Amino acid sequence: MDKSSAALELKQKAFTIAENGKAEEALKLVLDYPASTAAEKRILGHSLAEIHILIGNTRQALEILLQTQKNHGEHVSLLGEIAMCYYILSDFRNWKFAFEDMKRAYATHKDILTFDRRIMAEFTLAKFIEEDGDVATAAARYLRIMKEMNERHDSKRFFRAIAQALRVLATFRMSSQLSDVYLQMIGINEKQIGLNSYIDVQQSLLLAELALVGPQSASSRLMEILQNKDICMTDKQTLYFDFLEEHLLRGFELSQEVKSFSSGFTDLNDFEREIHRLIFSDQSQIDIGYLTTLSRKMPLACYLRTLGAFLAKAHTPSLQAELRSQFKLVISTLNPESQQLWISRYKNLFLAADEIEILYDSGNKTLQFGGKSADLSRRSGFQGLLELFSSASSLETETAIQKLWNVEFDPTYYKSLRMTVHRLNEVLFELSGIPKAIEINKQKLEIKGKIIFKIV
Repeated sequence: MDKSSAALELKQKAFTIAENGKAEEALKLVLDYPASTAAEKRILGHSLAEIHILIGNTRQALEILLQTQKNHGEHVSLLGEIAMCYYILSDFRNWKFAFEDMKRAYATHKDILTFDRRIMAEFTLAKFIEEDGDVATAAARYLRIMKEMNERHDSKRFFRAIAQALRVLATFRMSSQLSDVYLQMIGINEKQIGLNSYIDVQQSLLLAELALVGPQSASSRLMEILQNKDICMTDKQTLYFDFLEEHLLRGFELSQEVKSFSSGFTDLNDFEREIHRLIFSDQSQIDIGYLTTLSRKMPLACYLRTLGAFLAKAHTPSLQAELRSQFKLVISTLNPESQQLWISRYKNLFLAADEIEILYDSGNKTLQFGGKSADLSRRSGFQGLLELFSSASSLETETAIQKLWNVEFDPTYYKSLRMTVHRLNEVLFELSGIPKAIEINKQKLEIKGKIIFKIV
C-alpha cells in the first residue's frame, strides 16, 4: 500500500471514531501519524478539518484547510471543504469564490480522481449548484448519482443521493417522479444507512409528505425528529425551518405543538430569521428596501426562497406586483429549466391575488407585460389566439381551429394548434414568468388562473 492510500485509510478511520463521539481520540490519531509527503500532509490536514467541522469548530477547520492548501497544494476535495466552511459561516461572498474554484478544479481533474473522491465531489457540487439557484442541474446530478450508486449496489451512497433527489423533487413540485422516489425511502431506518444519511432522508420525507399527503402526517414526522436525542440541534433547526417555510407557502395552520419548539432555536441565520419573523412576529411587515440588504447576505437560492416567503405574506396588489417583478428579474440569470422550476414552486402566489392583465397591442402587433414586450408581427396564429381569448377565458378546440385557419373542423389541425399554444406559452413565460398560461386538450383551450388578455 502506498503512503497516500494509508493516509486515506487513516482519514476514514479517524472520521468514524469522531462520528462515534470520540473526537479527541480521532484528532490524536491523525496528529500522531508520521506524514512525510506533501500528499499525505494534505490528506491529514483535510482529516483534521473534517473532525473540527463535525464537532462544530468550523472557523478552526477553515484555518487548517487554508493553511494546508497553501503549504501542500490544492485538491478538489480540499476546495470543496473550504467552500463548505465558508457556507456554514455564512460568508457567502467567499463561498462563491471557493465554489467556482472547486468547479474549475473538478472539470480539470475529475478523470484522475478515485471513485470515492469523485462521488464526494459530485455530491458537494450538486449541493452548491442548488444553492446557487440552478436547481434543474442539481436535480439531474442527484438523479444521475442515484442511478450510478444503484447500479453499483452502493446502498449508503444510494440513499444519500435519493434523499437529496427527493428533497428537490418535493421542493420544486416535480410530481411526475416524486411518488416513486418517496416509496423507495419510506421504510428506511437509521441502522441501515447511518445517522447523517438518515437525517437527510427524514428531511426529504418531511417535505415530500407536505407535498403528497398533508400537514398532519408531516407534523408527526417533524415531532419525532425534534424529540430524537441523537439528532443535533443544528440539523433539527434546518428541518424545522424548512417545515415552517412550506407551511407558510401552502397556507397550512401550524399546530401548537410545533409552535412550541420555535423558542428553542436562537442562533438563526438570515433566512431562518425572516421565516421566524413572518410567521411568529406581530410586526411582520415587508420592507422592500430590506431586500437589497438580504440579497448581499444570502446565496441565490436562499434569497429566492425569502422573496417567495415575502410574497406569501404580501397583501396589497402593488407590493405583490413589485415582489413578482423582483423575483422574475433575479431568476432571469438562470437557465430556462431552472427558471421554470422556481416559478412552478411559487405558481399559486404568482396567480393568486388579483387578476394579471397582459396587453396585446393589435396595431403594433406586440404583447406587453411588466415593462417588457414581444413582437408578434410574424406570428399570425398568436395574434388570432389572443383576439379569441380577449373575449373568453376558454374556447372549444373545434372553434379555435375553425377561426384560426378558416376551415371546417379537421382533427389533423389539432397538432398544429397544440404547437401554436406551446410556442405562445413560451413567449408568455418569457414575459410574465408564468408557466403554461394556456392549457389545451382535444376538447378545449383554457387560460390558467386569473390571467386576462386585453387588446389595446
